Amino acid sequence: MKKTLLICSFVALVLMIVWLIVSAICPDSFWSISFQEWVRLFITIVISVGVAFLLTQRISKERAFIDNAIKIIDRLIGSLDKDCFSVYSGDPSWAIRIHSIITSESNMINLLAQYSKKLNADQEIGFIKLKFAEYRNLITEDLEKFKLDEGLQKRALHKAELMISKLNEIKLKQYI
Repeated sequence: MKKTLLICSFVALVLMIVWLIVSAICPDSFWSISFQEWVRLFITIVISVGVAFLLTQRISKERAFIDNAIKIIDRLIGSLDKDCFSVYSGDPSWAIRIHSIITSESNMINLLAQYSKKLNADQEIGFIKLKFAEYRNLITEDLEKFKLDEGLQKRALHKAELMISKLNEIKLKQYI
């Protein structure tokens, strides 16, 4: 982007210098311009190109921030949407995997909470943090009991669905 701006500025400067030289050679033509007018025109062009560049860069950075936040939200939704804890295959590393998933989800929620003001989602993220604490307690309190009790699994799934709906609401807010 900077290279393109530099090339365009250079081309505009060369064209304006050519215009000034033609004006000096043919002072009575339609295209004649005084040096003072030329300087004003040049300054106007430089300022307008500079402001346009700065505004474009700022909007681009905001867009990149929103895109990255949406990626984190999508990963969190994908993680919560997996029903990984309801299927137990006798794998001894099942409990470790569940703790790892919950830690990862907690980290993503904390990251979103850190930027909740910028995302304009204070209330939604507060709700998600509250439901996630309940979700985590439900699962990790007694993991052996949890894998056998379908009622606990359904309650955890319900809390996950509530969090997913709020996460989708945050995603939609970013495009308004």
